[in-house]
Amino acid sequence: MDFSPDSQYLALGGYYRLLVFDTDSKVTILDLPNSVTTLRTDFKWITFSPDSNHIMSHSDWWTYDHEMSIWNVHTGQRVHAVAALRSQQWVQRPWLSPDWTQFLDWSRDELAVIHEFDIEQGLGQLLVGISAVDAGAAFSPDGSVFAFATWEGEVQVYETNTWTLKNKIQHHQTPCGDLGVRFAFSHGKPLLATSCRPDKAVSVWNFETNEVIFLVETFSADPVFTMDDKHLIASTIGLSPENSSILVWNVPHDFELTVYPGKEPKLHPNSELMATIGPDGRVWVWNIKSKQLLAILSAPRN
Repeated sequence: MDFSPDSQYLALGGYYRLLVFDTDSKVTILDLPNSVTTLRTDFKWITFSPDSNHIMSHSDWWTYDHEMSIWNVHTGQRVHAVAALRSQQWVQRPWLSPDWTQFLDWSRDELAVIHEFDIEQGLGQLLVGISAVDAGAAFSPDGSVFAFATWEGEVQVYETNTWTLKNKIQHHQTPCGDLGVRFAFSHGKPLLATSCRPDKAVSVWNFETNEVIFLVETFSADPVFTMDDKHLIASTIGLSPENSSILVWNVPHDFELTVYPGKEPKLHPNSELMATIGPDGRVWVWNIKSKQLLAILSAPRN
């Protein structure tokens, strides 16, 4: 599930199909089945392009051959299919930078190879290779900084204009297991939120000074900052929506906590709206500033 950067669309993906809604008219403008490609596309993990005209998806996680597909939102046409390795069954590795100009090829052992990428031409010139044993990775929202974690819990931070090492954070004392480290950058500050399942904790670091800004013991994952950096959001780990919850911390107010039902939160670009898979399996839309439930939408099953 993902909002488009221009706020015009909400994409709802499942194992079997992808639906794209116009957020104003509530009309479905795209309905794609996963059988549209030879390697069945898995629409559970989707991302809009910066111009909101394309969506990235992944091939079926149970196959050995994986593809990153780029779809035209308006026509449903697949404009690119690029071989893309993932870690076991879990999507931990970003392949495109936030501006979609750089592609990370993780297919070589202990090496990430960075290529130029263009929405019209696809893969371009090879830029650099960095030594990276990946247990989770992320770009900063503006694409200027990239970080990845090792299985031992160290986070390495790179500047992407030169792909030089900026800093190292020895974050976790225990290996993070198959799920690795999950983390996200803030939008306007040098802050990095991290979670590691064995540690059962979410922490926020200043990655320039290595100072811990916030630490809470909770069994949660996938932290993310709102666009205005006023809220930090993470989801508890449950097998079903009714056994899961969304944790929302108010950053300026000493990380005051509000708990919402459901799982898999996605944020609207205005920093106030949050879409989740609610306890009934449908999409619940919240205003996290007023803490009000605004709408409930149907969602594709599985």
